[in-house]
Amino acid sequence: MFRRKRIFSSALFFPYANRFVDNAKKLNKLDIPTITPLNIYCLPHIQRTAVHYLPVEGDTLRALTKEMGDPAPLLKKFAKFIAELHRKGVYFRSIHLGNVVLTENNKFALIDIADLKCYGNPLSRTLKKRNIKHLLRPPEDDWILKPNLTEMLTSYHQDQKNINCRP
Repeated sequence: MFRRKRIFSSALFFPYANRFVDNAKKLNKLDIPTITPLNIYCLPHIQRTAVHYLPVEGDTLRALTKEMGDPAPLLKKFAKFIAELHRKGVYFRSIHLGNVVLTENNKFALIDIADLKCYGNPLSRTLKKRNIKHLLRPPEDDWILKPNLTEMLTSYHQDQKNINCRP
């Protein structure tokens, strides 16, 4: 369910439910796993819109890292996934370990995608930095991200270099 937070906002003309569904379609075109939207509903009596969708099967990275002895290999792989998102022009403002799912196929998938933007080109350096700062915001992820941050950033940058050097 979505609600418009302010009386005057872009959500008046383009509701969050529509953004959510459009973002799912864009991610699917980019071959990035996400939810599967089924229908959009307008609920005027409670001033809300809603999306009925099939969720992504798997566990969030937050849940998985709590169970792992050594989460470093998973987090390095996740950093490469973030690099892939940035290469494909995806700016996922709501990125955190609770909004990324590891599927049964061992692929990363995005959930809570209403606050996402797909650009036609790879992200600029500024947007990349800003997006990584968003990843580091939730205090509940500090215990796992901060000790592994150097390795994650190294993996992220290595992936960027490998792609940029290909003929």
